[in-house]
Amino acid sequence: MLNRALQFITYDDLAAAEADDAVGGHPDYFVPNVWPEQLSGFRTTWKAYGDAARTVARELMGLFALALDLPRDFFEEPFSKDVTLFSVNLYPPQPVDEDYFEDVILNPHADSGGLTVLHQRGTYEGLQVREAGGGWVTVPLREDAFVINIGHLMSRWTNGRFPATVHRVVAGPDTSAERQSIAMFFLPNVDQVVSPVPTTVGAEGPRFAPISAYDWQQQFMREVVLVNTYAEPEPVA
Repeated sequence: MLNRALQFITYDDLAAAEADDAVGGHPDYFVPNVWPEQLSGFRTTWKAYGDAARTVARELMGLFALALDLPRDFFEEPFSKDVTLFSVNLYPPQPVDEDYFEDVILNPHADSGGLTVLHQRGTYEGLQVREAGGGWVTVPLREDAFVINIGHLMSRWTNGRFPATVHRVVAGPDTSAERQSIAMFFLPNVDQVVSPVPTTVGAEGPRFAPISAYDWQQQFMREVVLVNTYAEPEPVA
């Protein structure tokens, strides 16, 4: 069982996005954030965390650019008005029998965006990442570290050179085990068109067709989230 305790995006509402010239023709994307105003400092604290996590992601995107033989600032403009999503998740103790250990409580999937900056804590190591060979590797639980996953858009941007990180969450070893996570899905400008960068495309041509961040999010919601399953992104025919 997964409880989503809080979700918010970079812009609090449509007015904030319009003021920053970030709407890009898609006003329906900017659903207002809901903050519990009765909790003093709650919104300020989470906004500060969001800014810090986005700074980490921008540094990482610069390193990805260099690894792709691109200028370090290649991804700065595509993320200049980022519509990043934050999700704070609780995995409470599971009231189940002993055979439940390693039952999947968050199905295998890869995230939609550029990078995911994830902080996790709890009483057990529940996050697992799929290996190239199909097996699963448990991610160590460290409160002083972030887990960085590659999303579908980054995979498309790199023509599959950096594949999206398929992962899942499993139940703990006993019925008292619990887990918490803060996931930041680093998403580009809502109207940014993503297509394989030239340094990743050989004579065979690009594997993925161009798609806007907005259209990809809509497709991801329809084909992955709503049907609660995972499929590799379709390459160009």
